[in-house]
Amino acid sequence: TEGAHPLVAAMNALGYDAATLGNHEFDFGLDRLEGWLSTAAFPVVCANVATRPGPEPLADELFRPAWTVLRRTLTDAAGGRHDIAIGIIGVAPPQIRAWSGPVLGDRIAVRDMVEAAAAHVPALRAAGADIVVALCHTGIGPAAPAPGAENAGQALARIPGIDAIVLGHVHRLFPSGAAPSGAVDGTAGRLHERPAVMAGSHASHLGRIDLRLIPGPRGWRVDAAEAMVLPVPAIARDPGIEAIAGPWIARLEGRMAEPLGRTVRALHSYFALLGPDPTLTLLADAMRAEARALHPEAADRPVIAAVSPFRAGGFGGPAN
Repeated sequence: TEGAHPLVAAMNALGYDAATLGNHEFDFGLDRLEGWLSTAAFPVVCANVATRPGPEPLADELFRPAWTVLRRTLTDAAGGRHDIAIGIIGVAPPQIRAWSGPVLGDRIAVRDMVEAAAAHVPALRAAGADIVVALCHTGIGPAAPAPGAENAGQALARIPGIDAIVLGHVHRLFPSGAAPSGAVDGTAGRLHERPAVMAGSHASHLGRIDLRLIPGPRGWRVDAAEAMVLPVPAIARDPGIEAIAGPWIARLEGRMAEPLGRTVRALHSYFALLGPDPTLTLLADAMRAEARALHPEAADRPVIAAVSPFRAGGFGGPAN
Protein backbone atom coordinates (compact mmCIF):
# COMPACT_ATOMS: atom_id res chain seq x y z
CA THR A 1 0.00 0.00 0.00
CA GLU A 2 3.00 2.32 0.21
CA GLY A 3 6.34 2.60 -1.55
CA ALA A 4 7.56 0.25 -4.26
CA HIS A 5 5.90 -3.09 -4.75
CA PRO A 6 8.43 -5.67 -3.46
CA LEU A 7 8.68 -7.36 -6.85
CA VAL A 8 9.31 -4.05 -8.62
CA ALA A 9 11.92 -3.19 -5.98
CA ALA A 10 13.59 -6.56 -6.57
CA MET A 11 13.57 -6.01 -10.34
CA ASN A 12 15.19 -2.61 -9.78
CA ALA A 13 17.88 -4.21 -7.61
CA LEU A 14 18.53 -6.90 -10.23
CA GLY A 15 18.95 -4.30 -12.97
CA TYR A 16 16.09 -5.30 -15.26
CA ASP A 17 16.40 -3.71 -18.72
CA ALA A 18 12.69 -3.74 -19.58
CA ALA A 19 9.41 -5.50 -18.84
CA THR A 20 5.90 -5.93 -20.16
CA LEU A 21 2.59 -6.50 -18.37
CA GLY A 22 0.64 -9.70 -17.81
CA ASN A 23 -3.00 -10.15 -16.89
CA HIS A 24 -2.48 -10.38 -13.11
CA GLU A 25 -0.82 -6.97 -12.95
CA PHE A 26 -4.31 -5.56 -13.54
CA ASP A 27 -6.02 -7.53 -10.75
CA PHE A 28 -6.02 -4.61 -8.31
CA GLY A 29 -7.03 -1.86 -10.73
CA LEU A 30 -5.21 0.81 -12.72
CA ASP A 31 -4.55 3.22 -9.87
CA ARG A 32 -2.67 0.64 -7.84
CA LEU A 33 -0.81 -0.58 -10.93
CA GLU A 34 0.20 2.93 -11.95
CA GLY A 35 1.56 3.52 -8.46
CA TRP A 36 3.71 0.42 -8.65
CA LEU A 37 4.95 1.18 -12.15
CA SER A 38 5.94 4.71 -11.14
CA THR A 39 8.68 3.15 -8.97
CA ALA A 40 10.18 1.03 -11.77
CA ALA A 41 13.71 2.05 -12.79
CA PHE A 42 13.25 0.39 -16.20
CA PRO A 43 10.83 0.89 -19.11
CA VAL A 44 7.56 -1.07 -19.07
CA VAL A 45 6.01 -1.50 -22.51
CA CYS A 46 2.67 -2.84 -23.75
CA ALA A 47 1.41 -2.34 -27.30
CA ASN A 48 -2.19 -3.50 -26.96
CA VAL A 49 -3.63 -2.05 -23.72
CA ALA A 50 -5.23 1.34 -24.38
CA THR A 51 -6.87 3.89 -22.14
CA ARG A 52 -8.60 5.33 -25.22
CA PRO A 53 -8.79 3.09 -28.29
CA GLY A 54 -8.55 4.56 -31.76
CA PRO A 55 -9.77 3.32 -35.13
CA GLU A 56 -6.52 1.36 -35.61
CA PRO A 57 -3.59 0.36 -33.38
CA LEU A 58 -1.32 3.32 -34.10
CA ALA A 59 -4.14 5.69 -33.11
CA ASP A 60 -4.65 4.10 -29.66
CA GLU A 61 -3.83 6.11 -26.54
CA LEU A 62 -1.88 3.43 -24.72
CA PHE A 63 -1.66 2.75 -21.00
CA ARG A 64 2.09 2.29 -21.44
CA PRO A 65 4.36 2.91 -24.46
CA ALA A 66 4.14 0.18 -27.07
CA TRP A 67 7.90 -0.19 -27.29
CA THR A 68 11.27 1.18 -26.27
CA VAL A 69 14.77 1.19 -27.76
CA LEU A 70 17.69 0.30 -25.48
CA ARG A 71 21.02 1.77 -26.54
CA ARG A 72 23.81 -0.54 -25.47
CA THR A 73 27.53 -1.02 -26.15
CA LEU A 74 28.54 -4.67 -26.57
CA THR A 75 32.00 -6.22 -26.61
CA ASP A 76 32.84 -8.83 -29.25
CA ALA A 77 35.10 -11.86 -28.87
CA ALA A 78 38.13 -9.86 -29.99
CA GLY A 79 37.51 -7.09 -27.48
CA GLY A 80 36.02 -4.62 -29.94
CA ARG A 81 33.18 -2.46 -28.71
CA HIS A 82 30.05 -1.82 -30.78
CA ASP A 83 26.96 0.31 -30.28
CA ILE A 84 23.64 -1.48 -30.78
CA ALA A 85 19.99 -0.49 -30.58
CA ILE A 86 17.74 -3.18 -29.05
CA GLY A 87 14.03 -2.77 -29.59
CA ILE A 88 11.65 -4.14 -26.95
CA ILE A 89 7.91 -4.51 -27.57
CA GLY A 90 5.33 -6.14 -25.30
CA VAL A 91 1.79 -7.54 -25.52
CA ALA A 92 -0.73 -8.96 -23.04
CA PRO A 93 -3.82 -11.19 -23.49
CA PRO A 94 -7.01 -9.36 -24.53
CA GLN A 95 -8.94 -11.30 -21.87
CA ILE A 96 -7.65 -8.85 -19.24
CA ARG A 97 -10.71 -6.74 -19.91
CA ALA A 98 -13.02 -9.61 -18.96
CA TRP A 99 -10.97 -11.18 -16.17
CA SER A 100 -10.38 -7.95 -14.25
CA GLY A 101 -13.52 -6.15 -15.39
CA PRO A 102 -14.90 -5.49 -11.87
CA VAL A 103 -11.82 -3.47 -10.88
CA LEU A 104 -11.05 -1.94 -14.28
CA GLY A 105 -14.51 -0.81 -15.35
CA ASP A 106 -14.33 0.98 -18.69
CA ARG A 107 -10.88 2.45 -18.11
CA ILE A 108 -9.04 0.25 -20.61
CA ALA A 109 -9.57 -1.53 -23.91
CA VAL A 110 -7.35 -4.40 -25.02
CA ARG A 111 -6.63 -4.99 -28.68
CA ASP A 112 -5.68 -8.30 -30.33
CA MET A 113 -2.00 -9.00 -29.63
CA VAL A 114 -1.02 -9.87 -33.19
CA GLU A 115 -2.82 -6.88 -34.67
CA ALA A 116 -1.11 -4.49 -32.28
CA ALA A 117 2.38 -5.96 -32.61
CA ALA A 118 2.20 -6.09 -36.41
CA ALA A 119 1.30 -2.40 -36.46
CA HIS A 120 4.00 -1.25 -34.04
CA VAL A 121 7.03 -3.35 -35.06
CA PRO A 122 7.64 -1.34 -38.28
CA ALA A 123 7.64 1.86 -36.21
CA LEU A 124 10.13 0.28 -33.81
CA ARG A 125 12.38 -0.66 -36.70
CA ALA A 126 12.03 2.82 -38.16
CA ALA A 127 13.18 4.23 -34.81
CA GLY A 128 16.53 2.54 -35.40
CA ALA A 129 16.24 -0.82 -33.65
CA ASP A 130 18.90 -3.24 -34.93
CA ILE A 131 17.14 -6.21 -33.35
CA VAL A 132 13.67 -6.60 -31.84
CA VAL A 133 12.79 -8.72 -28.81
CA ALA A 134 9.08 -9.31 -28.17
CA LEU A 135 7.96 -9.81 -24.56
CA CYS A 136 4.68 -11.70 -24.96
CA HIS A 137 2.48 -12.66 -22.02
CA THR A 138 0.96 -15.51 -24.00
CA GLY A 139 1.43 -19.18 -24.75
CA ILE A 140 2.39 -20.81 -28.04
CA GLY A 141 -1.17 -21.29 -29.28
CA PRO A 142 -2.33 -22.62 -32.64
CA ALA A 143 -0.78 -21.81 -36.00
CA ALA A 144 -3.73 -19.59 -36.94
CA PRO A 145 -5.37 -18.26 -33.76
CA ALA A 146 -8.77 -16.60 -33.85
CA PRO A 147 -8.90 -12.81 -33.41
CA GLY A 148 -8.52 -11.90 -29.76
CA ALA A 149 -6.86 -15.22 -28.91
CA GLU A 150 -5.41 -15.68 -25.44
CA ASN A 151 -2.42 -17.69 -26.72
CA ALA A 152 -0.90 -16.44 -29.95
CA GLY A 153 2.85 -17.07 -29.77
CA GLN A 154 3.04 -18.74 -33.18
CA ALA A 155 1.25 -15.89 -34.91
CA LEU A 156 3.45 -13.32 -33.17
CA ALA A 157 6.56 -15.20 -34.34
CA ARG A 158 5.45 -14.78 -37.96
CA ILE A 159 5.45 -10.97 -37.75
CA PRO A 160 8.30 -9.61 -39.91
CA GLY A 161 10.89 -7.72 -37.92
CA ILE A 162 10.73 -9.70 -34.66
CA ASP A 163 14.01 -11.50 -33.90
CA ALA A 164 13.33 -13.26 -30.58
CA ILE A 165 10.32 -13.97 -28.38
CA VAL A 166 9.92 -14.34 -24.62
CA LEU A 167 6.66 -16.15 -23.81
CA GLY A 168 4.76 -16.74 -20.56
CA HIS A 169 1.24 -16.88 -19.16
CA VAL A 170 0.63 -20.65 -19.36
CA HIS A 171 3.45 -21.60 -16.95
CA ARG A 172 5.08 -24.16 -19.24
CA LEU A 173 8.67 -24.69 -20.41
CA PHE A 174 9.92 -23.96 -23.92
CA PRO A 175 12.14 -25.34 -25.35
CA SER A 176 10.39 -28.42 -24.01
CA GLY A 177 12.48 -31.15 -25.61
CA ALA A 178 9.55 -32.20 -27.79
CA ALA A 179 10.20 -33.14 -31.39
CA PRO A 180 9.36 -30.53 -34.04
CA SER A 181 5.69 -30.33 -34.96
CA GLY A 182 4.79 -28.02 -37.79
CA ALA A 183 6.44 -24.66 -37.15
CA VAL A 184 6.98 -25.43 -33.43
CA ASP A 185 10.41 -26.90 -32.66
CA GLY A 186 10.42 -27.86 -28.99
CA THR A 187 13.99 -29.15 -29.18
CA ALA A 188 15.68 -26.09 -30.66
CA GLY A 189 13.24 -23.58 -29.18
CA ARG A 190 11.89 -22.18 -32.42
CA LEU A 191 8.53 -20.80 -33.51
CA HIS A 192 8.51 -20.29 -37.27
CA GLU A 193 12.32 -20.24 -37.11
CA ARG A 194 12.34 -17.48 -34.46
CA PRO A 195 14.11 -18.33 -31.18
CA ALA A 196 11.66 -18.40 -28.27
CA VAL A 197 11.69 -19.22 -24.55
CA MET A 198 9.11 -19.76 -21.82
CA ALA A 199 10.48 -20.21 -18.30
CA GLY A 200 7.83 -22.20 -16.44
CA SER A 201 6.48 -20.72 -13.22
CA HIS A 202 7.38 -19.86 -9.63
CA ALA A 203 11.00 -19.04 -10.58
CA SER A 204 11.69 -22.68 -11.49
CA HIS A 205 13.74 -21.78 -14.59
CA LEU A 206 15.53 -18.95 -16.35
CA GLY A 207 14.83 -18.45 -20.03
CA ARG A 208 17.89 -17.55 -22.09
CA ILE A 209 18.33 -16.66 -25.75
CA ASP A 210 21.79 -16.12 -27.19
CA LEU A 211 21.94 -14.18 -30.46
CA ARG A 212 25.00 -14.07 -32.70
CA LEU A 213 24.99 -10.74 -34.50
CA ILE A 214 26.78 -9.68 -37.66
CA PRO A 215 26.99 -6.19 -39.19
CA GLY A 216 25.18 -5.40 -42.39
CA PRO A 217 24.38 -2.38 -44.55
CA ARG A 218 21.39 -1.52 -42.34
CA GLY A 219 23.03 -2.19 -38.98
CA TRP A 220 23.30 -5.37 -36.98
CA ARG A 221 21.27 -8.48 -37.76
CA VAL A 222 20.87 -11.95 -36.26
CA ASP A 223 23.07 -14.59 -37.89
CA ALA A 224 22.38 -17.48 -35.46
CA ALA A 225 20.51 -18.05 -32.23
CA GLU A 226 20.25 -20.54 -29.37
CA ALA A 227 17.29 -20.76 -26.98
CA MET A 228 17.27 -22.64 -23.68
CA VAL A 229 15.65 -22.87 -20.26
CA LEU A 230 17.97 -23.29 -17.30
CA PRO A 231 16.81 -24.85 -14.00
CA VAL A 232 17.26 -22.48 -11.09
CA PRO A 233 19.32 -24.24 -8.40
CA ALA A 234 18.84 -23.82 -4.68
CA ILE A 235 21.24 -21.00 -3.87
CA ALA A 236 22.09 -18.85 -0.89
CA ARG A 237 19.84 -15.89 -0.32
CA ASP A 238 21.02 -12.60 -1.76
CA PRO A 239 21.39 -10.02 1.04
CA GLY A 240 20.15 -7.16 -1.13
CA ILE A 241 17.00 -8.96 -2.22
CA GLU A 242 16.47 -10.32 1.29
CA ALA A 243 16.54 -6.78 2.66
CA ILE A 244 13.79 -5.81 0.22
CA ALA A 245 11.64 -8.89 0.74
CA GLY A 246 12.22 -9.44 4.45
CA PRO A 247 9.71 -6.95 5.87
CA TRP A 248 7.01 -8.07 3.42
CA ILE A 249 7.62 -11.73 4.21
CA ALA A 250 7.36 -11.00 7.93
CA ARG A 251 4.02 -9.24 7.43
CA LEU A 252 2.72 -12.06 5.26
CA GLU A 253 3.81 -14.75 7.70
CA GLY A 254 2.11 -12.85 10.49
CA ARG A 255 -1.15 -12.80 8.58
CA MET A 256 -0.83 -16.46 7.61
CA ALA A 257 -0.25 -17.44 11.25
CA GLU A 258 -3.61 -16.04 12.36
CA PRO A 259 -5.97 -18.99 13.02
CA LEU A 260 -9.02 -19.18 10.78
CA GLY A 261 -10.50 -22.31 12.37
CA ARG A 262 -9.71 -25.86 13.40
CA THR A 263 -10.07 -29.24 11.73
CA VAL A 264 -10.55 -32.48 13.59
CA ARG A 265 -7.99 -34.25 11.41
CA ALA A 266 -5.01 -33.37 9.24
CA LEU A 267 -5.84 -32.36 5.69
CA HIS A 268 -3.88 -32.74 2.47
CA SER A 269 -4.70 -32.65 -1.24
CA TYR A 270 -2.12 -35.07 -2.62
CA PHE A 271 -4.71 -37.33 -4.30
CA ALA A 272 -7.23 -34.69 -5.32
CA LEU A 273 -7.00 -35.76 -8.97
CA LEU A 274 -7.93 -39.35 -8.14
CA GLY A 275 -11.11 -39.04 -6.10
CA PRO A 276 -13.09 -37.10 -3.49
CA ASP A 277 -10.81 -34.83 -1.50
CA PRO A 278 -11.55 -33.36 1.96
CA THR A 279 -9.64 -30.12 1.36
CA LEU A 280 -11.59 -29.37 -1.82
CA THR A 281 -14.83 -30.29 -0.05
CA LEU A 282 -13.93 -27.82 2.70
CA LEU A 283 -13.30 -25.07 0.15
CA ALA A 284 -16.51 -25.81 -1.73
CA ASP A 285 -18.54 -25.83 1.51
CA ALA A 286 -17.06 -22.45 2.47
CA MET A 287 -17.92 -21.00 -0.94
CA ARG A 288 -21.48 -22.32 -0.78
CA ALA A 289 -21.98 -20.94 2.73
CA GLU A 290 -20.75 -17.50 1.67
CA ALA A 291 -22.87 -17.56 -1.48
CA ARG A 292 -26.00 -18.37 0.54
CA ALA A 293 -25.20 -15.56 2.96
CA LEU A 294 -24.78 -13.10 0.09
CA HIS A 295 -27.89 -14.30 -1.75
CA PRO A 296 -30.59 -15.28 0.74
CA GLU A 297 -33.15 -15.20 -2.07
CA ALA A 298 -31.50 -18.39 -3.39
CA ALA A 299 -31.93 -20.31 -0.12
CA ASP A 300 -34.15 -22.93 -1.69
CA ARG A 301 -31.96 -23.47 -4.75
CA PRO A 302 -28.90 -25.69 -5.19
CA VAL A 303 -25.60 -23.82 -5.07
CA ILE A 304 -22.70 -25.26 -7.07
CA ALA A 305 -19.06 -24.42 -6.27
CA ALA A 306 -16.09 -25.15 -8.54
CA VAL A 307 -12.74 -25.77 -6.84
CA SER A 308 -9.32 -26.56 -8.31
CA PRO A 309 -6.83 -29.23 -7.12
CA PHE A 310 -4.04 -26.68 -7.64
CA ARG A 311 -1.47 -28.35 -5.41
CA ALA A 312 -1.86 -31.84 -6.92
CA GLY A 313 1.08 -31.57 -9.31
CA GLY A 314 -0.35 -29.42 -12.07
CA PHE A 315 1.87 -26.75 -13.59
CA GLY A 316 4.33 -27.19 -10.71
CA GLY A 317 5.02 -30.78 -11.76
CA PRO A 318 4.95 -33.98 -9.70
CA ALA A 319 7.19 -32.46 -7.02
CA ASN A 320 4.66 -29.70 -6.27
